[in-house]
Amino acid sequence: MALYNRLKSPKKEQEHSALLTWASVAVAVAIALGACIIVIAAVLRRTGDHNAGPCTSRVCTEFAKVLSDTIDNTADPCHSFDAYVCTGWHAAHRFPVRVKVISTALQDMIISVSKGTDLPPDNQSFHQKVGLFFLSCYDVLREGHDQVPMIREQLRAAGIVWPRRSRKPNVIRTLIYLSLELDWSVVVRVTPLRHRVQIDPAMSFWLSMQEQEKRSQTTRRRQSFELLKAHFSSGTNEPSVEFNDTDTLEQAFFPALAFAYNKQDGSVEQFPSGSLRESKWIHTLADFNVTEVPEFTTRNLGFVEAFLDLCEHYGEVETHLFISWMAVRYAGMFANPELISNHYDSGDGNMIRYRHGHWCYMLTYKFIGDLLLAPYNAHVYTATVRQDVERLVLSVRSKLAERLSTRAPYADDSSLTIEWSSLDTLLSALSIGAPGSKHSTALEHTIPSMTNSLVANWQALWKTIGSRNERIFSRTFRRGEEFSFAFYSASRGDFVLAPHVLTFPIYDVGLVDAVKYGAFGGLVATVSSNLAFGHYRTTNVTSSAVEDSMTCVNRSSPQREAAEIVTSIAALDVAVAAFRDQGSQHVIKDAIHLTPMELLFVSWCFLRCPGRLQALSDGCDSIVRHIPEFSRAFKCNIGTPLNPPEKCTLF
Repeated sequence: MALYNRLKSPKKEQEHSALLTWASVAVAVAIALGACIIVIAAVLRRTGDHNAGPCTSRVCTEFAKVLSDTIDNTADPCHSFDAYVCTGWHAAHRFPVRVKVISTALQDMIISVSKGTDLPPDNQSFHQKVGLFFLSCYDVLREGHDQVPMIREQLRAAGIVWPRRSRKPNVIRTLIYLSLELDWSVVVRVTPLRHRVQIDPAMSFWLSMQEQEKRSQTTRRRQSFELLKAHFSSGTNEPSVEFNDTDTLEQAFFPALAFAYNKQDGSVEQFPSGSLRESKWIHTLADFNVTEVPEFTTRNLGFVEAFLDLCEHYGEVETHLFISWMAVRYAGMFANPELISNHYDSGDGNMIRYRHGHWCYMLTYKFIGDLLLAPYNAHVYTATVRQDVERLVLSVRSKLAERLSTRAPYADDSSLTIEWSSLDTLLSALSIGAPGSKHSTALEHTIPSMTNSLVANWQALWKTIGSRNERIFSRTFRRGEEFSFAFYSASRGDFVLAPHVLTFPIYDVGLVDAVKYGAFGGLVATVSSNLAFGHYRTTNVTSSAVEDSMTCVNRSSPQREAAEIVTSIAALDVAVAAFRDQGSQHVIKDAIHLTPMELLFVSWCFLRCPGRLQALSDGCDSIVRHIPEFSRAFKCNIGTPLNPPEKCTLF
């Protein structure tokens, strides 16, 4: 038995040893598998599920069609990326891609703001009032909405009887009436403030300058004059002015005023003593219940003084005729279809609808402010979209923050206090009207009931809230910037994205990440890089590095604005890095020949494509030649135009 036990024990020891060996192997394998799973999970988080296959959704198919129509496969992307991406669009479209994006967004905004206004009840809701006001403006383009009779009546109250001369012309009274009673200021706008009266160039003068540029030929100016005269004549037999009467004044007044208008810097200053003849202004303002006028100020002293000098030179009668002519020209842009077409000097119906719709939206925003954005936001900024947008924004901004905190000399500067991880300001305009939004509608009742007449609605709104509207309804965007993709808020120290950035092809929740990072992510990166650039360019620790980057850019693109190029390089590089680290790598089935990284660059460049009214230049080339990832994606040999030996960087 002892022998038996001795003979058996080696086998038991062998079995025990084997078990230990297999257990060790099993543990090692488990650890290895666990590590692999962790690695794979991390990779999938970064690159997405490759097994899901190419995107075949409706929006991906639509984007593939856009690419098929615009990409020129005969062009070498390593020699001219602009030609490769933009040739098709440039040949087929009059306007740039960005105009098309805004036009599409505008149509969506019109639909969203107009819902529920077909049969307005007597007790109109705030949304219906806003929609009816907008439609009363937009529908002037339709037959049967002629506003000329009402416009003529309102102008007569201001002392304007054009095309006849006024029997008792009073320039100051007419200017004040147009500003305070009608909100149709021309040449100058008079605005009573708490302890002063502000006199500034009127916005309508800027519109007149644009119109003037299109009518350099006498024949075209004469045609416009005769058309306006035919519509505004009241049928009396009294003598009326002729073309030469107004054209002579126009040629006399415009050059000096336009020159001064373009030199304004926006700073508020008082008028020099005696330059304004304050007593006459104070006496006339009293007729409009403006009695406390301790001082007069302006944001463009040169413009107002140039106008006063012209008044002095040409006298009351001729100056009043010029003002009357300017008022009629301005009113023509919202009078009837024929005069609106005349204002834009175009027979292109699509272009006129776009321009007029744009103007009507800005006019409505002027009165309603940010609350106008709520219907559109409810349409586009759904919970799913919000989550996706926040993901993209945080991905891009965190990548920029990472670079600024790790790369010299920017990491050595601690004075930049932007919270890159905060979305409050950047997405604030998109959040208007959302549940929990800070924007209250407690003052909605201040808007009066609306009709289908623009002039009647405009006057009702103006008389109800007037210049108080800026204190009643908050505004994120300044006048004239309502359709910018982003706006810098000095009070918040960050940019605000406009809601219409969520328009195809900039963004759609169903697009692949490559397109989202290239288009939408590129915009986020651009405004963020501009923010950082503005700070670092003026900071002692970093200004030298910024100047070196701009000098580098000037060597490769001397004809372009170095600051714009260098910030665009930084922005694109950040968007690329964010996508590489965190974006899913799906492709589009109908554009399967493009890799994810190639898709990113193409979608980024596509937003820069010009229409045929502009030359196809190097708007994309001047930037991508400095991005190493671009030359790797398109396999550009070193020394080709878009893979030069010297590349410039910023952050």
